[in-house]
Order: sequence, then structure tokens, then C-alpha cells
Amino acid sequence: MDLQKFHKIDENLTSSEVAQLKFLCMDLIPKKRLETVTDAKELFLRLDEQALLDEGLLVPELLITIGRLDLLGILEMSKDNVERNLLLREASSKAVSAYRKMLFSISEDMTEENLRTVKFLVELPRAKLGTSATFLDVMIEMEKLQKLGEDNLDELYFILDKCDKQLACRIEEYRAREQVGGRLPLREVFGNVQVSFPDESMPRYQMETENGWRRSLLVTDSDTEPRTGEYYNMTPRPLGYCLIINNFNFKERSSLSNRTGTDKDKDDLSRVFRRMHFEVEVQDDLTASACQGNEGQDGVLTMDAPGNATEEDPYEEDAYNPAARSIPIEADMLIGMATVERYQSYRHTKDGSIYIQELCNQLEKFCPREEDILSILTKVNREVSLKMLRGCKQMPEPRYTLTKKLVLPMD
Repeated sequence: MDLQKFHKIDENLTSSEVAQLKFLCMDLIPKKRLETVTDAKELFLRLDEQALLDEGLLVPELLITIGRLDLLGILEMSKDNVERNLLLREASSKAVSAYRKMLFSISEDMTEENLRTVKFLVELPRAKLGTSATFLDVMIEMEKLQKLGEDNLDELYFILDKCDKQLACRIEEYRAREQVGGRLPLREVFGNVQVSFPDESMPRYQMETENGWRRSLLVTDSDTEPRTGEYYNMTPRPLGYCLIINNFNFKERSSLSNRTGTDKDKDDLSRVFRRMHFEVEVQDDLTASACQGNEGQDGVLTMDAPGNATEEDPYEEDAYNPAARSIPIEADMLIGMATVERYQSYRHTKDGSIYIQELCNQLEKFCPREEDILSILTKVNREVSLKMLRGCKQMPEPRYTLTKKLVLPMD
């Protein structure tokens, strides 16, 4: 174990990320030894005590699972390299269980509202369900009372089905995979890499394997076109064209002030869409109208919201057009709007608009993990809605007529 490298990883992890790592390792380390762990260095030592670091894949697997791909460089590894080795590895007890990964994936998409619902429905001592308790904390308490386990998922499924059916579907997908042994039976070889994917007779929701490969992304020499299944084909290069209309100068032609901070949005959007293989074109200061309204949207404090929420750094309201909008009736359209109709969106005068910056952040975080675009936009909604902006709130709104899942590639 290279202590210097693990120390550097520890220095870059937050306390919440350490808690996530501990949860993922609960089947690998005796509970008594795990309880005393307070940072990642201690966690790595406990794993080393169990001889779990010999293969050199467990820590990279953990980092990929929690989305800290940037820390793989400390170990002189890349995401592709690690995933390739994980695919080649035989079933091992020195790996994060599919069960833990499934629960963690649910926690990643758990909104504050859904978490409150879970806490209300679950039968646990109220003392264990304080405002600081996370979804993972709830799962740990359920396991202690034997209300949850790899073969005991009914109660959790019932609770999730009441608050978010998409999250409940994660349990159904996990059960389906486990019924055929985790690694699905039909196997094909691509170069030196052996890949598993489902039998053609399986339902569509089973078409995603435990290791994240999708059949729609795999082709063989005999294929005349990519197998898209329930996913849009993302193989063309360039993938598409991204037109960025960057309007800064309003002062010369209207009573509005110039849109300071808009260049930060332009630069970040250009970077993100180029990473997603789009051909990017920027047009500055075009005459157009693309806004929602001019009313400030009041915020409502929830039970676990801080009581001393204050106004943040310099924000401005963006321009607006009160005309009603509608989504085109054609299929395969997706419109992501910064705010709901009639309400203002907000922009930081240096850091850019709230919606665009959060959109870029979530795309860069979850596209490499092959999250579909609607899941990503839901995360954007959540993060933007939590902010207090000049005493008001902002609620983005996606509208779509998509007929398949859209997973944007990102290198």
C-alpha cells in the first residue's frame, strides 16, 4: 500500500464522501472495525488489514462509484483502464457488492423531498431520523433492524414506490440481474476485452449490465448499424452542432444593463459541449427574445432548512419576455429552461448564470457515469432550487418529447 498516494487521496475527500466510502465497504470490513473510522486513511488501513488491496482495483472502484474520477490520477490510473480490468476480473470477494452499489445509486438521486417522505414512512426510532440523517444513514439503521438486506428488499421497495417509482425500479433491475447471476450470460469479445450483456429475450429494463456497459454502445463487425435499443444512437462524430447565442450588449439598444457574467457561461458551455463531441459555434450579441417573466419567486423554508438563510453574492435578474411558450409537437425534442414561465432567472455578475453553471457542473459530473439527460436535468432542478438568490428562489423547467433515453458521451 502506497501510503503517500492514499494520504493525498484522503486530503481531497470531504467528510460526506468518506461516509459514502464507509457505506460501500460495509460488507468488506467487520462493523466494529468500521465504526472507528473517521477518515479515508483509516478506511484504507482497515481494507489493507483484510488483504483487500492486493489486486489494486478496490480503491479505484470505490472512487469511480462515488464519482471522484479526478483522484484516479493520483494512483496513475484512468477510468477506462480500471473498468477494463474490472470487466476482466473474475467474481471476487474483494469488490464492492452490486447490492451496495444499487443502494448508493439510489442515494445519489434522492431529493430532499423524497428523503423526508422516506423518513416519514420508514419504521425506525425517531431519534435515528433527525434532519442531518442522510438516506445512507437510514439504510444502515434498516439493516441493523434486519428490515433491509440483499435478499430483503421488499420494505425499501414499498417505501420508494410511494415517493419515486423510478427509484423503486432500481431495486427491480437489481433483482433481475441477480436472478441470472449478476453477470449476464451472453458474452462476446471485443479486442482483448470480454464483455457481458443480456440475452435478447430479456425485458428492456434489464439491458444495462452491472458494470455499466449498454448493448446500445456495442457493435460487432456483422452489424450494419449500431444497436440502439431504448437509447438514442450517440456514435456519430461530430455528435451534433451546438449554437451558443451570447448576448452581452443590451445597454445600447434598451433600458436593460449589459449581461455581465455571460462570457463565463459561453466559455463553460463551449468546453462542456466540445467534450461531448459537439461542433460548437458562438454568435455574440444577436437580436432575439428567450426569457420567462419578471416576478420574484418566493422561497418556502422546509423543516430541515437553515433558519438563517441569507442573500448571496452579486446576482442580477435576467431579461424576460412574458409571451407564452410551447414545446414543438414533433418527437425527439428537449428544451431545458432556466426557470418556469413568468419568473426571473438569476445570473452572478462574475461567475455566470445560476442555471447554466449548474447545468455544466452536472453534465461534467454525470455524463462520464452514463446518466441519462433527464436524470441530470432533475439534479440541476434540485441544486438550483436550493439556492437563495436576492431573497428569491429559481426553479428550472425541462420540457421534452423524447422517445428514448438520451445518454450523452463525454471523454
